[in-house]
Amino acid sequence: PSEHFLIHDRRSHALWPVAPGSRCGAPDAASGYRVAHGQGYTQVSHQRGGLQVVQSWCVDPHSTVKQVRLRLVNRGPRTLHLRIAGIAEWMMGANRSDRGTVHTALFRQRLPPAHEAGGRPGGERRLTALLCTQRERAAGFGDGTAFLALAGDADEAEDWTCDRRELFDARGRLVLPDHLGQQQGSGLDPCAALTTPVTLAAGDTAERVFLLGYGAHP
Repeated sequence: PSEHFLIHDRRSHALWPVAPGSRCGAPDAASGYRVAHGQGYTQVSHQRGGLQVVQSWCVDPHSTVKQVRLRLVNRGPRTLHLRIAGIAEWMMGANRSDRGTVHTALFRQRLPPAHEAGGRPGGERRLTALLCTQRERAAGFGDGTAFLALAGDADEAEDWTCDRRELFDARGRLVLPDHLGQQQGSGLDPCAALTTPVTLAAGDTAERVFLLGYGAHP
């Protein structure tokens, strides 16, 4: 319930979850969700209008990292202007009071170019991560850092925040503002929220990968 992967239509302003259970809108009632399990992975798919969405996720058995891959296919006749969002509400302890002793930060790293079909190198890429470090050793995750990261092209626009108060209205309902405040540091209601725009012409396909993980400090 504290992880959310959302799609926002920038033209109609519709917002809906990639998988059931998130505290925001839902796909068209006629589409529904299909959930399939395989050896080491789960896949959740649905279709909203002409947009086909497939979420595949797995957990690396060695590195405590969950990979969430979103594949979007525009099967309709018109161009779609979308925004993809990944949100994690951090706890980093046994109680909600432990949230007050964490420090959040933005981290970016350049990645080696991806290789296209035929072995040709692709464009520059980067990894954008929002970190959450629990500094209180008495808490359950003391001396460790959790992260939510997004891999994409180096020139791809991204928006982010580490303050959960930007994402929920007065009734506790999940919302996604047009622009995030890019807040980091201590004293926030900690979370990680990363968004990136995606434009899909008719027949186009796009993929984005989120990474959610945790590492203890050496």
